[in-house]
Amino acid sequence: MKKYSFIIVIILICILFTPFSYVHAKDKDSLKSDFMSEEEFFTDLLDSYSARSKIATKYTKAEIQSMSNKEHVEFILECVNAENELKEKYENAKFDDLNIQYLCHQYVNGIAKQQEACETYLAGDDTIDARANYTDLNNSGYLNRAYVIVELNDYYDVPFPDVGLKTMRNDVQQLEKLNEAEKRNKDVPKRTVKEVQTLLHLIGFRCWNIDGSAGKKTVKAIKRFQEMYGYEVDGMITDDLIEQLKKAAEDKALDWETAINNIQ
Repeated sequence: MKKYSFIIVIILICILFTPFSYVHAKDKDSLKSDFMSEEEFFTDLLDSYSARSKIATKYTKAEIQSMSNKEHVEFILECVNAENELKEKYENAKFDDLNIQYLCHQYVNGIAKQQEACETYLAGDDTIDARANYTDLNNSGYLNRAYVIVELNDYYDVPFPDVGLKTMRNDVQQLEKLNEAEKRNKDVPKRTVKEVQTLLHLIGFRCWNIDGSAGKKTVKAIKRFQEMYGYEVDGMITDDLIEQLKKAAEDKALDWETAINNIQ
């Protein structure tokens, strides 16, 4: 009797825990499949950018200047809506590379801002305040997209066509010049700054040059890392930040020790 009771207990355990294990394994596979392909995103983004550019260039400069305010906003909305498919596909996208995920979400947010700017303006009266609100939100969305396009072109070699790229690059540079000088890490030793810059690059958060200068681009990369990894976003170089960067590198199986030892 004891023998049969023991067997029954074993059978019950198998029945209870096998489905859980199976579901758990399926969940793991599902989590892996939730990540989007970077290559697919780059391809879709180029196609979306080209579709938008095609619409944006269908009128001459003189024809655009002759449009009424409403006609011009309707034209801008037509351009923006050419990227609606990209927006819907990637608005909640996850990537293994969190910097790509950040850039993807910034681009999608840029499209959403421009859509909101146009639709809100067209739904109301053509007043001075309405035009100002439209301009502010539309420009904000444009700059979201411009920053992403310039960074992807410079650091990921995504081959955006020349249409509009030069203008975007100039606009990004002009905006950065308007920002006041970055001084929050001015007392951090140059070697420590280089370590942080090296670790950021290793993980995938680009800060242009590894030069030991904690300027605006380095601080922007730090803040982006802090935001995507759930840390307090302050852009400060501290011992805690360095440990957080090392842990992120280890989680990705990256050899941060060799990278730091090779700093010139």
